[in-house]
Amino acid sequence: MAQVSLDDLTEALEMVASGESCGIETLAYVCLKTGKVWVTGSDDDLCEDEGLPSDLSDNEQYVMAPDKSELDLGRDLALSFIEQSLPQQLDRAYGFFRRKGAYGQFKRLLSQHELMDDWYDFEQQHIKLALKRWCESHHLVLA
Repeated sequence: MAQVSLDDLTEALEMVASGESCGIETLAYVCLKTGKVWVTGSDDDLCEDEGLPSDLSDNEQYVMAPDKSELDLGRDLALSFIEQSLPQQLDRAYGFFRRKGAYGQFKRLLSQHELMDDWYDFEQQHIKLALKRWCESHHLVLA
């Protein structure tokens, strides 16, 4: 089984999320043989310079890396954190996620209660666990 770098896969996850928020179709792929992570759409010139494989659509060699929604790392994770850390604010947090700008409001709430560092630790733990499960489902090892 090929090993995939946690840092590379996490960075790809963030680049895909950033691309989505900017309206840029950014995709990430993992080579099933080598574990190398490839990102497309974020900066095509950079990708060409790095020798982006022309056969990324080959399902025998590459698998599309997940995005945060596929791994349940969005709204549900944020609400789970609120439920654990600020249960008295759970109804308010649910309200955030019914409107635009939810994450801004969520982060302001965390900042008011000095929980930003706790949130980032919580999120990173869940990202690592979700990526580990994803890798296992594709016969990859998270390293």
